[in-house]
Order: sequence, then C-alpha cells, then structure tokens
Amino acid sequence: KKLNDSIYVSLTDHINFAIQRNQKGLDIKNALLWETKRLYKDEFAIGKEALVMVKNKTGVSLPEDEAGFIALHIVNAELNEEMPNIINITKVMQEILSIVKYHFKIEFNEESLHY
Repeated sequence: KKLNDSIYVSLTDHINFAIQRNQKGLDIKNALLWETKRLYKDEFAIGKEALVMVKNKTGVSLPEDEAGFIALHIVNAELNEEMPNIINITKVMQEILSIVKYHFKIEFNEESLHY
C-alpha cells in the first residue's frame, strides 16, 4: 500500500519519545489496543515487528501498547488522514460492531477474514 510520506517523521518521532518515556518508566496505555488488534491486524503485526526491531537496535523493550500506536500511525498514513480522525473512526467501528453483535445476538469470529 502507498503510505503518506509524513509517516517517516511522525513515526520516527513517536518511537523516539516512546523509548524516552520507557526509559523513565512512563509507559502510556493504549485505550484502543483491543480494537486496533482486531480491526487493523496487518498493521498491528507490523507494529509488533517494529517493537522487535527497536529492542534489537536499542535494547529497549517497549510494551505491546506501542505496537498499537505504531499500527495507528500506519493506518493514518494509509488513509492519508489525521491521527484524531483515525482514532475516531476506530472507536465508531467498534461501537457499530457492538451494536450489531447485541442487536442480532451474534458473536463474531474475530480471527475470520470476513471480520
């Protein structure tokens, strides 16, 4: 997929500050981690790979929450949207899935390609 060139600056900046925060013991919880794992599986997998690369290059182990943040940066660059819009889109998608789930009393197979 084509990514907006802004990802090079925004993602590098994010990872740099994530490493600095981690070294100070200030890890940030990702409130959208659950949704990100399920709605953006490919991007989340890339985020997890990035955490391995960061650990191999710097010796810093960033938490899984950061893989979710990295995934959202990738989605942002894929859709050419601003980060607040991506966060809102993710929240709305999860709310819609919850409404459908409870209204129709069905469970989604979150590992399915159709999900």
